[in-house]
Amino acid sequence: MDKAIIPPRKDGPNYAKYALLGLLSGLFLSSLLVLLRESLQPKVRLTADLQEIGGKYQVLHSLPFSKTLGRGSQAELLRQNPDPVWVDALRYLKTSLVLANNGKFPQILHITSPLPGEGKSTTAVNLALMLANTGNKVLLIDADLRKPTVHKHLELDNTHGLTHYLTGVAHESPLARVKGSRLLFVVCAGPAVPDPVEALSSDYMQTLLDKSREIFDYVIIDAPPVLGMADSLLLANRADGTLLIVANNRSTKQDVRTGIDCIEKSHGKLLGLVQNTGAEQSQQQP
Repeated sequence: MDKAIIPPRKDGPNYAKYALLGLLSGLFLSSLLVLLRESLQPKVRLTADLQEIGGKYQVLHSLPFSKTLGRGSQAELLRQNPDPVWVDALRYLKTSLVLANNGKFPQILHITSPLPGEGKSTTAVNLALMLANTGNKVLLIDADLRKPTVHKHLELDNTHGLTHYLTGVAHESPLARVKGSRLLFVVCAGPAVPDPVEALSSDYMQTLLDKSREIFDYVIIDAPPVLGMADSLLLANRADGTLLIVANNRSTKQDVRTGIDCIEKSHGKLLGLVQNTGAEQSQQQP
């Protein structure tokens, strides 16, 4: 009988090798899924992409990345040293809106986006400040009753606001003043309500807009995103024009197409689109 010899290495499964193979397979499959999703639902990345989707609606301008926009939520034009490149881009957008609206800035401008986090509120707040800083009496209304942020940008109290007026709790819409801008008045959203659509479709909202036309030079409405909500569409046909903000790497091309279709079906006047190239780097301010 031969003598048993101890093998030089252990036989059996090599768990380290299997773990490495599993990791590599997982990385490959996840990369494949990302590529597949991108090919099926491509996101907007270039101005040319947005213009192709917009068709007859022009891309009015592209808002650049600004380092200061990512530093807290304070409005850019309230900062001691605002980014001059971003401010110039906003000024160009203001001029483009005049040209898109037959030579005059729309008295009531409705600002929205396909999805949350595309920079619509940032644009609305700073555009309102720019109009007020040039001697116009401006009213900024935060009509995004589901996720309001205007009060954060302007450091205002949101305890009382639009919802109190729309639900009949207050007889007049509470106006707030902004420090550093004597001609800008703000109606914050106020506390949440069970049915934002019902609140915004009330006669109170139309009365507010009618009275605002008589008192203010311009009214800027920061509206909810278009997709999946009827809130914004109710406001589109009550304004003189709508501006659609689209952030890079946020909305898919189909999202933008659907957003445009929704605005058209609501009989809103779409003045144009704005590409926000800085929303992603600025932690996607709403």
